Amino acid sequence: MLWSAARATYRERMIFWLDELEKVNRDARLWLNEVPIESWCRANFQTRPKCDMLLNNLCECFNRYILDVRDRGIIDMLEMIKVKLMRRLRLKKEDMQRIIAKGRERICPKILKKLEKLKDESIFYVVEYSGGPSVSCHGHGKTYVVNMMDLCCDCGKWQLTGIPCEHAVAAIMGNDGDPVDYINECYYISTYMNVYSHYINPTEREELWPKPTEDVQPVKPPAQVQKRRGRKVTARRKEPEEIAIAAAQKKMSKKATVRMTCQICHVEGHNKRRHTQGQNKRKKGPSEGVQVDENSTCGETPLEQHNLFTTNDTIASASQPLPTMPSMMDCSQPIPRISPKSRAKIPVVRRRGSGRGGVIERGG
Repeated sequence: MLWSAARATYRERMIFWLDELEKVNRDARLWLNEVPIESWCRANFQTRPKCDMLLNNLCECFNRYILDVRDRGIIDMLEMIKVKLMRRLRLKKEDMQRIIAKGRERICPKILKKLEKLKDESIFYVVEYSGGPSVSCHGHGKTYVVNMMDLCCDCGKWQLTGIPCEHAVAAIMGNDGDPVDYINECYYISTYMNVYSHYINPTEREELWPKPTEDVQPVKPPAQVQKRRGRKVTARRKEPEEIAIAAAQKKMSKKATVRMTCQICHVEGHNKRRHTQGQNKRKKGPSEGVQVDENSTCGETPLEQHNLFTTNDTIASASQPLPTMPSMMDCSQPIPRISPKSRAKIPVVRRRGSGRGGVIERGG
């Protein structure tokens, strides 16, 4: 309700939302009475600046613009801000010169985009002409009166921004006119070029500055201030509403929603960095090709107490019981021994005195 009252562009709409706010919270309505209404409601803004900006965006943008230089000394800070402004004035002028070279309209491009949106909204309004400068515009269950001679609409948007509102656009286009002709001069490209026609001259280095005379008092250093403990706070102070909104927005953990997939083996559960570890986890358990029945009762000795593979080719001694095999095999039959393939190492003998090019003899 408060935002609706602040965005209202005419007084009657503002009063309606303030009355609704008073029904919900009377203390909030009394608090608003103490705040100058010209500072927060569009219906009470001055129409000369041609700006309907509600928030403090200009100060926020400037604060961000000098964010990397504002903690410097006074001379260094001013010098760096000067360089940034020099560059900005030059780039803005060059950008508009390129637009002029393309032969576009006399209105700035962003204003033309806004005007195109207003043209799309104007199709929902029906216009009735009276034969005079005033035009009646009907749409969305309401009626608006547009004065083509005074360039104003009773909705207040036209005189507040200098751009014809959707009601005025419907009236202008219904009379075979061009809405561009009714835009305020502050949005002309020629006005833009006049604003950025000025420039900032560079200054010499500090050693070439003129020396102060007796008439000029030197600038004294700032007073010594006791530094506070801890790191200096540079973050912007957030409003209570921003803190509440940030606390309400809970981010979902990716662990429950996103499953990593290896790009090598295309198996979920690990990525390509952990590819070898993921393979080791999958290879754990019984060997391939051997099916183990956990419910088998064949034999008296459990399987995990014995090794099925031995490094020797001989059969284990009779004093040790043979390990049991899965239940699919007959327990009465002897269990064959499985031995790994033996790797015979061939000794290499090198003759004395023979270097890398010598003859090598292999022993038998």
